[in-house]
Amino acid sequence: DRVNLCETAPGYSCYRVGEIAKLGTRVANWGRTPREVEVRFRLMGEGGREVAAFARKVLAQPCGLTTVEVEWPVAAGAAD
Repeated sequence: DRVNLCETAPGYSCYRVGEIAKLGTRVANWGRTPREVEVRFRLMGEGGREVAAFARKVLAQPCGLTTVEVEWPVAAGAAD
């Protein structure tokens, strides 16, 4: 397929309640044609509990990188 993710990381290593957490990755499409892909982010809390989930569909252009970002307002009771 020649499509993969790279540079997946949060904006910062720690967020506090009330801040907006930013998450991002890049879709690398090394093929010759555009590809529609769905990127899924899952935030996991202590004990493996899912805190939030996001899905973004993007059109990854050939021979390049497409940036995908999501934001999540850190809820009360969330761990740092």
